[in-house]
Amino acid sequence: MRDRIFDPSALPFFVLAAGTAFVAGLWTGTARRRRRADLLGRAGEAAALAALGGFLARTFVSLLLSLGRDSPAAALAVGWGFFLWPGAIDTFLTLVGVAPLFTPTVLRWTATAVGSFIGMADGFGRIHRWRGAGALTFALDVTWGLAGGTNGCLIHLFNFARAVREDAPRSGAHRYFNGFRIKAGYAVTMGAVMSHLPAHSGDLIRHERVHVLQNRLFGPFYTLTYVGWMAALLFPALLVGLMKGAPGRTVEDWCYVNNPWEAWAYIRGGWLDPARVWGRIAFRAVAAAFFAAALGGFGWVVWQGWLR
Repeated sequence: MRDRIFDPSALPFFVLAAGTAFVAGLWTGTARRRRRADLLGRAGEAAALAALGGFLARTFVSLLLSLGRDSPAAALAVGWGFFLWPGAIDTFLTLVGVAPLFTPTVLRWTATAVGSFIGMADGFGRIHRWRGAGALTFALDVTWGLAGGTNGCLIHLFNFARAVREDAPRSGAHRYFNGFRIKAGYAVTMGAVMSHLPAHSGDLIRHERVHVLQNRLFGPFYTLTYVGWMAALLFPALLVGLMKGAPGRTVEDWCYVNNPWEAWAYIRGGWLDPARVWGRIAFRAVAAAFFAAALGGFGWVVWQGWLR
C-alpha cells in the first residue's frame, strides 16, 4: 500500500509543476506590470502550492483507492465523488460495454494534475490567508473538495483572456467579473472560484462564499446532492410546468431556487422573489426525503467500494 500511495515516479512531475508555475507567475506578473517584490512573491507562492497541491491531492486519492483495494467500484466512486466527470464518463462507457477509461492509475495522475493546477492558481491569486485558516482551506480544496476544485479549474481555463479577475488577496476565493455563466444575471461558483460577478457585488459575494464553504465542508456530498437534486426534480418539474404553461420557470424554481444548498446561501446574501419559494412544510418534507435517500445511497457506495 505504501508504494502505491507514495509513488516516487510523481516527484519529477511536482518539480516540473513548481517550475512551470514559477515561470508562468513571472510572465503573468510582468505582463501586468507588477512590482518586483510582488512579482517574486506571487511566483514563489504559485510554485510552492503547485507542488504541494499535487502532492496532497495525489496522496489523498491514492489513499482512498488503496483502502478500496483499487477495485472497480472504488475507482468509479472516486471518479464521481472527487472529479465528477471521470465518474460520468466511465459510467457511460460501462453501460455501452466499454472498459472504464479512468483506472486507479489514471485517477492518481488526474488528482496530481488537478491539485497542482489548483495550487498554481491559488498562488497566483494569493487567495489563502496563511496567518488564519489558509492552510486548512487549501488542504480541503485539494482533497475533500476536489470535485468542486476540478470544475473550478475548468472555469479558470474558460475565463483565461475572457474575463476580468478581481485582485482580492487573502479573501479565500477567486473572483471573476463577467466570464463563465450558466444564465445571464447569475454568478457561478465552483470550488473556490466565483465567476460572472457584477461590479459592486458585496451582497452576492456573501452568497457565493457560502458555496465555497459548502464545498469545503461537505465535499462530494455537496457536489453530488446539488446535481442530484436537479436531476431528481427535473422531470416532475417539467410535467407540472407544462400543465401550468410555464415549464422553464417551474424547472428553475424546483431545481434551483428551492435547492436546499441555494436556500442556505440565500440566507446570507442575494434576493429571491418570495412567490417562487416553496412553503416551509413542503420544502422540509421534500428536502428530508431527498437527503435521507442520498445518505442511503452514499452508504451503499461506501459499502460496495470499501467495506464489502
